[in-house]
Amino acid sequence: MRPLRTTIVLILTFVVLWAVWLRFGYWLRGGVASKLESRVRSGAGTHIPLYEVADFSWERVVFLGPYSNQQMAKTALGFEWPGYSQFGLERSDFFSLLVFADAAHVVRAEKISRCLPDFDEPLIGTAVPRAEATFQIVERNGCFVLVRMATKRSNSAFNTDAPRTARRLTHR
Repeated sequence: MRPLRTTIVLILTFVVLWAVWLRFGYWLRGGVASKLESRVRSGAGTHIPLYEVADFSWERVVFLGPYSNQQMAKTALGFEWPGYSQFGLERSDFFSLLVFADAAHVVRAEKISRCLPDFDEPLIGTAVPRAEATFQIVERNGCFVLVRMATKRSNSAFNTDAPRTARRLTHR
C-alpha cells in the first residue's frame, strides 16, 4: 500500500508543478515570448509597442499562425528562410511564430503559445514595420488576441498618405 501512495503523491506533485509552470513559467523564461505573455496577462485593452518587448535590432515582424507553410513565410518575409522547417508550424495547432527580420535575414523567431496571445486574422502572413508595430490585446472566445492599433493620421500639410509598407498574404 505504501508504494502506491508514494506513486500517487509523486504523480500529483508532478501535475501541480507542471500546472504552476504553465501558469507562471513566463516569469522565469526569457525572450520575447515570455515578455509578450507577461504583458498579455494584464488583460484586454493592454497596449503593446513591440519594440519595447523585442529590445534588439529588427526592421519588421512577421506573424505566422498555426499551419502556416514555408511559402507563406517566404512571401511575408520577402526572402527564403531555410530555418523555417525546424519549428514544425505546418503540422501544429499549439503555437504561432513571431518572426523578426531585417532586410535579408531572420534576426529572431519565437514560438508563441496559443491564446497568449493568438494573432488577429489580418496579421497572419503579414510583415509589419517596426515603426508601426504597436498592438492592443482584445479578448475573443476566451482567448487573448493581438490586434493592430489604428494608425493615427495627422492633419499636417506634411502628411503624404503614402501606401502602407506591410505585405499581406491570404491565409488559406
